Amino acid sequence: MAEVLTDNGAVFTGKQRGQGRVALEVQCGLRGIRMSHSRPYHPQTCGKVERFHHTVKKWLAAHPAAATVTALQRQLNRFCRYYNTLRPHRALGRRTP
Repeated sequence: MAEVLTDNGAVFTGKQRGQGRVALEVQCGLRGIRMSHSRPYHPQTCGKVERFHHTVKKWLAAHPAAATVTALQRQLNRFCRYYNTLRPHRALGRRTP
């Protein structure tokens, strides 16, 4: 099952305010996508994802813009191969994963 992780911002959930579900939760539910929210007042959860997005955006900006969605997917696949298998990792003594 597909899942979306978000923080508890008003656009992502009405639960914290006792207001039921917001439009995004309804639409995801209709498509069989599970909504998952970080713990309130725990920004570290989504911070890791936001930092990863920053890395992806920086990598894409250093390459020619993709002309099509298919070309963009190829670029993202190349990034994932680099990120997951070729990139030196600090926690591994600068070795690759």
